[in-house]
Amino acid sequence: MTLYQINEKEHTVNFVWGIKNAQLLTAGKRIKQYSFDDILIQLEEFREQLNVIENIRLQMMDYIEKDKSYLDELVNIVSDYVDDYRKNIFFVHYSGVLTTRYSKILKEVTMPKDYVVAWIKRKQIIEDARNKIQNFFDEFLSVINDDRNFDYHESDETLITMSDLKLAVIRGNGHNEVYHVPDDMLLNFFYEFSYTVYKLGFKVQECHFCHKHFLGTSDSICCERVQCQEQHQKLLSKQAREERKNTPYAHEVDNYHTYVRNLMKELRKAKINPVKLDEFEDEKERRKAIIKRKKKECMEFGLPLEELLDVIAEHREAMKQLADRYIEEL
Repeated sequence: MTLYQINEKEHTVNFVWGIKNAQLLTAGKRIKQYSFDDILIQLEEFREQLNVIENIRLQMMDYIEKDKSYLDELVNIVSDYVDDYRKNIFFVHYSGVLTTRYSKILKEVTMPKDYVVAWIKRKQIIEDARNKIQNFFDEFLSVINDDRNFDYHESDETLITMSDLKLAVIRGNGHNEVYHVPDDMLLNFFYEFSYTVYKLGFKVQECHFCHKHFLGTSDSICCERVQCQEQHQKLLSKQAREERKNTPYAHEVDNYHTYVRNLMKELRKAKINPVKLDEFEDEKERRKAIIKRKKKECMEFGLPLEELLDVIAEHREAMKQLADRYIEEL
């Protein structure tokens, strides 16, 4: 049995795979959590690799008329597929459901109630078994290939579906958890997930950095992967620096720093005493900090540029007087 919970606030989905009724009290310890983006990407990848499920079906069709001594061989073949794609939760789920259905069908062939009748009608029994496998596969394809099940937009189309909605409620000792139990085809999960995405106002976007799809608002730039978030923060910092550089405040401050650097060059050219050069450098840094604070104040509160210019003019004149005095003392 599979259980799931959709958390709208955290944008995550909790899954519990392959749990039995007797194990429900341990469901909280068996949770696997996936972000909405994880679900989206894994769904897209799975829908692009349906040929893998088709290969499993073909193998099962071939083995249905062999005796049960070949079952271990088939199990190994399916296990190899699962090992290759076990990171995809939808592949693991559907291959598991298909294997369970197949085992029941195979039991009807290899362990009939009446062996004599089964021998006489073997061809018909084999054909019926294959039809059951095909019916499952057709049902599976009708769900997976129907884009309406994965539509995250508002639609004018009226779509009505009926399914046996089941809940698993685990309550006791101050513990209360409610899980949904999906049908084998996960149809009710797809409906609930897609509606949750729509209700949150999310749309399928392409990440500016990794170029993978993710679910976000129309103004979202990147997905929630750590690497992409780090690159996004670097980009924002760079843009902020560029914006600061392009403001009138920054322009005037840059002019001040250029003026003071030129004063320092003149002092070095005049071969001023190194001790006095250090004093001039200390004074430059002290006044630089004052001007920086004033620029920040003007930018944050939208103060007139003239306020900053007055402060810059005061410190510009002070630094010039200091440089002139050092030169006169030579």
